[in-house]
Amino acid sequence: MTAFELIILAVRASIFLTVLGLGMSATWRDATAILRDPGLLARSLIAMFVAMPVVVGIVAYAVDLPLVVKVALAIAPVPPILPKKELNLGARTGYAVSLLSLSAVLAIVYVPVALEVFVRIFERQATISPIAIAKIMFTSVLAPLLIGMAIRRSHRPWRRRRPRPS
Repeated sequence: MTAFELIILAVRASIFLTVLGLGMSATWRDATAILRDPGLLARSLIAMFVAMPVVVGIVAYAVDLPLVVKVALAIAPVPPILPKKELNLGARTGYAVSLLSLSAVLAIVYVPVALEVFVRIFERQATISPIAIAKIMFTSVLAPLLIGMAIRRSHRPWRRRRPRPS
């Protein structure tokens, strides 16, 4: 293995473990919390999938960066480390976890569509299949989140055995 491959493996493992740890502090109710607040859901989706790509797109257009970097910055869904930062800043676990899980699911459709828009703007050729995005989102976000939630559920303190009467 080359040094580059080891770095990629370490980054993937780090993301997996970060999301696993987040899942171990979350419940299914947390993972679906944002769906119960339509106003917060709308603001979050607009910020992530409209405002941020526009701002990054404008900056990327003005700055001389490789096309792949410009596109990646503009259309990347929520990074798995963001919920931890949100929690450190006082966000509720439900918001952080539900935003992460929802953005992972939405990225399956959003990323290929956004990529098509950006390659037309920058007049280049590039495609990515929704299946490839689904695989990435599942292995890096959804699977570790669900595994962590399952671990939490299987180790609930209220499931401790009561002592037998003597």
